Amino acid sequence: MLMGGTWDEGAVRALLGAAPFGLRCDEGHMASYRAAFTHDSHSNELMPGGRKRGDVPYERLEFVGDAVIDLVVSDHLYRSPMDYDEGGMTEERKKYAGDEEMAERLERKGIDLFPLCVHSRGLEVSEKNRRVIAASVFEAIVGAAYFNEGYAKAREIVEGALIR
Repeated sequence: MLMGGTWDEGAVRALLGAAPFGLRCDEGHMASYRAAFTHDSHSNELMPGGRKRGDVPYERLEFVGDAVIDLVVSDHLYRSPMDYDEGGMTEERKKYAGDEEMAERLERKGIDLFPLCVHSRGLEVSEKNRRVIAASVFEAIVGAAYFNEGYAKAREIVEGALIR
């Protein structure tokens, strides 16, 4: 299916200000949240005159967010009353932090991040890729929250969206 996404700051502020995010969306933070919603297909899109658009895509924030999510979920599993061994914790963590599983947990909470994702008008997205992109955007939001508001806030988001 052919999709096109444009930046809707008002909708992003509303989403990120509500549970499970509860983020402060002041001007100093909006650049990182815009990056969290920007797919690399958009930043690499050519503008009139052949120049790349140059918006910062979410990949770097996604990298950090992925690490924070792994830490929060690992901590949760370690402290769990279940007596997991290392292999058991690794398998169980996949149920929280794998792209498909994360997307499914977000959908069950009514969180649909893909419609707010900024991407190339020509990007063709299957349902599976749509879910992977939504999970990547979530990871990027967690990364941005970590930098903007600290580990405790990022942990709260992960717990609220994926664990509770």
